[in-house]
Amino acid sequence: RRADRLEDGRRRAGLAQFRTKTGRLTAWGPAANGGVYALAASGSTLFLGGEFSAIGGVARSRLAAVDLAPGSTLAWDPGADHAVSTLAVAGGLVFAGGGFTAVGGRPRNYLAAIDITTGTVSAWDPAVDTRVVAVAASASGTVAGGFFRIANVLPRANLAAIDLTTKHITDWSPGANGAVQAMTRLGSRLYVGGQFSSVGGQPRSLLAAFDLATGALNSWSTELRGGFNFGGSEWSPQVLALASNAAVVYVAGKFTSIGGQPRGHLAALDPVTALPTSWDPLTGISPAEFAVLTVSSDESHAYVATKGLSFLAWDGATGSLTQVKFANDLPRRVLASGGRVYVA
Repeated sequence: RRADRLEDGRRRAGLAQFRTKTGRLTAWGPAANGGVYALAASGSTLFLGGEFSAIGGVARSRLAAVDLAPGSTLAWDPGADHAVSTLAVAGGLVFAGGGFTAVGGRPRNYLAAIDITTGTVSAWDPAVDTRVVAVAASASGTVAGGFFRIANVLPRANLAAIDLTTKHITDWSPGANGAVQAMTRLGSRLYVGGQFSSVGGQPRSLLAAFDLATGALNSWSTELRGGFNFGGSEWSPQVLALASNAAVVYVAGKFTSIGGQPRGHLAALDPVTALPTSWDPLTGISPAEFAVLTVSSDESHAYVATKGLSFLAWDGATGSLTQVKFANDLPRRVLASGGRVYVA
């Protein structure tokens, strides 16, 4: 069983909930017996994806849904045959991406859509050729990012868009020359991040933005630097997570500078100009060999999980920091929703 123990001795097995206003840990905490790698909220439900086989003592194979109030495991139970890395909710469907080849007993290679109420797998089957690790969904379609080269027999380099009505891969094919590992939508733009140096034949250093209406690559661009040596291996800079609110795009990953400014694996960028804001919480605090694994935000806070520093929250108005350290195991995902922040 996975058991996350906070430094003060309180225990939560794989999932925890904090109040966003006070930072206090709540009693909520359905136990997960394996890693939870993806979180998505809709209404009163929190959807989970990962590598677990039970949630709250109820058998669930890598996909589950729990009630946001009592934390009870719900009947929703599609199941996947391998790990689920990302989830998104839109149009009455839960979109799941990962390393699986079957969901709900039906063949689905790395990307699937599941009915939000019944757990039935949709006929929608984009058939990508390898792992999907980022999804941005809407009622009309979804954009997938990952390590793939093919989507439904069509060449698509790490980015693909699928129309939900026709169930076909769209003509949109910008192509990234490296993995796309993170996405966030803000207004009329889709921001993506990963391990690429060009998108659509244009130079883009690990970050890019697209116009959602036209699919055109936006001029929004900056440069990330700061590879490091860890355990004798050289790590190149990369973006692992993105989040946004009306004011900024948060960037998390492995880097030590962005836009020519020193930043310790975490930064906030202007959503129009891509210039880094003055917010610089981790430079000089986060060791160079660590990385910020995930970031989420609401209108007043930014929340991150990082190896060594565990779970951190910043008040956007005062800049004050709340830190919760986990004495064992590593938080992998955070999600802010409905006055609570969920840590997995």
